[in-house]
Amino acid sequence: GAAVEVVEYDTKALGRALLVTIGSTAFSPSEYSGAGFVVAVLLSSPTTAAMMILGACVAVALQVASGVSPSLVSTGLLGFNTVLTCMALGGFFLVVRGWRVWLSLLVGALYSYLLSAALWNLLSPVGLPALGTPFTLTAGSIRMDRRTTREIL
Repeated sequence: GAAVEVVEYDTKALGRALLVTIGSTAFSPSEYSGAGFVVAVLLSSPTTAAMMILGACVAVALQVASGVSPSLVSTGLLGFNTVLTCMALGGFFLVVRGWRVWLSLLVGALYSYLLSAALWNLLSPVGLPALGTPFTLTAGSIRMDRRTTREIL
């Protein structure tokens, strides 16, 4: 049988990865720009800032759960589409009220992460980035879901 490799994560590094992932959405993958971005968005829209933090937490948690290497987690590359998806759905398109909207938000975050990971594995061997494709496809498909459109602003 195949040996299972246990990946160990440093809690401080995961905290930094949250901020780097948020900073990546503003094309500045550093913990300082991530923290600054959270503060700036918090001043203009606390709901969107909460969705940004939720997206980063979901993205990092999914990366840890799927055994992504700590060095890749620390770049924020696999998580920034998840952050953008949560910001768009929970902070802009949907009224965050009711279980169906929260379910759509979490399904969107998961879908965005899975698309990011799949496109990363598909395109990185040939040197192409996935960019915002997972975010665009996810937010668009959740937005078009007839069951959640009743809750759209």
